[in-house]
Amino acid sequence: MYKVFNSDSLIFLNSEDVLLSNCEYKVKLGNSKELESFLRQYFADNYSKDILVFGYETEKLFADFCSAFIYLEAAGGIVKNKNNEILFIKRLDVWDFPKGKIEDGESPKEAAMREVEEETSVENLQIIKGLQSTYHIYKYKKALILKKTWWFEMQTDFSGELIPQENEYIELAEWQNKEDVTDLLNKSYRSLRDTFANYLTPDS
Repeated sequence: MYKVFNSDSLIFLNSEDVLLSNCEYKVKLGNSKELESFLRQYFADNYSKDILVFGYETEKLFADFCSAFIYLEAAGGIVKNKNNEILFIKRLDVWDFPKGKIEDGESPKEAAMREVEEETSVENLQIIKGLQSTYHIYKYKKALILKKTWWFEMQTDFSGELIPQENEYIELAEWQNKEDVTDLLNKSYRSLRDTFANYLTPDS
């Protein structure tokens, strides 16, 4: 099953009908043409409820879904320091983790480390492991973008000054105690809350 975030709502994509908590709306589709028709209606109606789309093989369904958008990939990091604090940025008044678009020739790991350093000035980064990727939809001018973000757990012994990247509209870059993470995630995007809340609990 794939999960795609559209602001604070979710689109689930799966081959079969399944029971999902807090997802009352479902649509069964048989092919790519029916999916195209559904998406036109979905965005025309500014649909804001979670919805399950199902009806044919999951990978084919997701590939057809992706083809309806401009597809981009980004990468970012959830960074811990030697005090077990978590690195957050605040961009356009929303708390987030540092991330950005993967450039030509870069691997997701390379892009994630570069973006963390550019957006916060944190150095001496080491990737510990890959985390769950997220997908989200947003509008840019008149285009609909589907972005996959590769996430990585990182650690650093960096103790210097954090410098937010102002030309990327980042207002703050701060280390935050794990006890404060839940509150910050509540001021962030649903994609981060749903994906990383359990991973970032104080006892994790």
